[in-house]
Amino acid sequence: MFKIILDQIAFKKIGMSEYDKLSFIQVWVLFALISIATSYIAGGSLGLWALNAVFGALTVYAIYMFLAFWFKKRDLWNGNGNILGLMITSSAIDILYIPAFLIHPALAGLLFVFSFAIAVNALKGALNISISQVLIAFLMASIVGVIVSIALGFLMENIAPALDIELPPVAEM
Repeated sequence: MFKIILDQIAFKKIGMSEYDKLSFIQVWVLFALISIATSYIAGGSLGLWALNAVFGALTVYAIYMFLAFWFKKRDLWNGNGNILGLMITSSAIDILYIPAFLIHPALAGLLFVFSFAIAVNALKGALNISISQVLIAFLMASIVGVIVSIALGFLMENIAPALDIELPPVAEM
């Protein structure tokens, strides 16, 4: 797994057969670590961090499933190969989000841009498609992500008080 992640950071082309070597547990442990790392809110409680991690993971999983559907529906991916492992390992550098955010918020933003570039390159290389096809898929997936996030945000407003978790104040319009 670490060799795949390092090859992705170096923007090397990796075939889909390499992602099949990833185990189910490796992929889901990495997914949990990324979800926990990227849901950190400065000044937030541990309960809020946990709730954000769970709801963020649900949103990202919906995005991953949409991307798999998108690529398969357009015959850009034949259904063979561990596409979930591909997408999760391509965002593995996001584990560094908390230290980057604590150093400077702009560094965390730069890390996100770098992670996005790695993901686009990994999908382009593994599926052997053009960058424009990957970017269109990511645009559609981000729309799906926003819709899922809004629905989960309403759910969070109801669940958080029941779990005695204080949500941060919402800015007035």
